[in-house]
Amino acid sequence: MAKILIVDDSSIIRYRLRGILIKSGHQVVAEAENGIQAITRAQEYDPDIITMDITMPKMDGITALKKIRSINPKIKVIMLSAMGQRLIVLDAINSGASHFIVKPFEDFKVIQIINEVIDSENGLSEPVSNENEPAANEGSKNFINYKEDCYEIVFIADTYVVKIFRDMTTEELDSYSLILQDLINTPDLKIIFDFCDLEKLDRQFLKMISQIIDEVINKKGTYLLSSTSENFINYAKSLELIHLTEFVKAY
Repeated sequence: MAKILIVDDSSIIRYRLRGILIKSGHQVVAEAENGIQAITRAQEYDPDIITMDITMPKMDGITALKKIRSINPKIKVIMLSAMGQRLIVLDAINSGASHFIVKPFEDFKVIQIINEVIDSENGLSEPVSNENEPAANEGSKNFINYKEDCYEIVFIADTYVVKIFRDMTTEELDSYSLILQDLINTPDLKIIFDFCDLEKLDRQFLKMISQIIDEVINKKGTYLLSSTSENFINYAKSLELIHLTEFVKAY
């Protein structure tokens, strides 16, 4: 059983979540309707888990997540996101979100995600592929993580987020290329390439990514390029590689 704080500006959503959680044996210790209340009640009730809506008045869920994690990093925060909030989802991952529930949600999905977060905390399971391969796009999984020290692939809702941390060796690049080739075969692929706060990357590496994107487009998939670094965005554009000119400056 987990102590859970529900944060959502919709009383209907709070009521529904409360019913789901209590029915599955968890304790709802408090509710909040905005980020400011969430911070106060997190300190007051010390929950194990917080379900946090993203879009709320007075203070949004991402800001509240960051503040709560800075105060008490042991609290697990599960974000509630609407479809189409992929960039905000990316920000939440970087800010310490443990999991995601996509609205509209089903009862079994809420229970499953709560249990996954609890099991991960207890060391019973991890949201990381044990076979050292990126997990498949399975309807039963909402958050899957595959990580190397040079890159990370996160599957969240219906989108793969590929985070790149540095240039790769030839061996790492070969492995990375094979993994991306596997992802390309995913039906209706949605993929975000996040270059984080990098300043530069090898031109050949970026050329390979551009070629991967070309294949994504040919297979009717969609892609997005993201970076927090204005220098990197300008650098990538200066290379004049096809598909590497349209960036979103994240967060």
